[in-house]
Amino acid sequence: MGENVVLKMAPHVQIETDEDEAGAVLIDGRSGQIYACNDTAGALATCLVGGASLESLANALTGRFDVSHSQALRDAAVFAESLSAAELLTTGNAALDQVA
Repeated sequence: MGENVVLKMAPHVQIETDEDEAGAVLIDGRSGQIYACNDTAGALATCLVGGASLESLANALTGRFDVSHSQALRDAAVFAESLSAAELLTTGNAALDQVA
């Protein structure tokens, strides 16, 4: 996924966070599948509600957790690939989204 790609949670996915936002649950409205997220995945999932690039996801992780930027970028990419494989993620082009 390139730097101009905007990642966004698919419209059929509902995100429920706990009170202290330490984790989250993703609910696939099409299949009924429930995905439990730890605090790292929960933070990334919350960012994806409004749309985010891999870079902004990595920045969210480094701002919240004691992790290097390079590791955060790898973690964000792995998480995005997992969501994409489960058909929970949509992608778009940042330049095109700004024009629309």
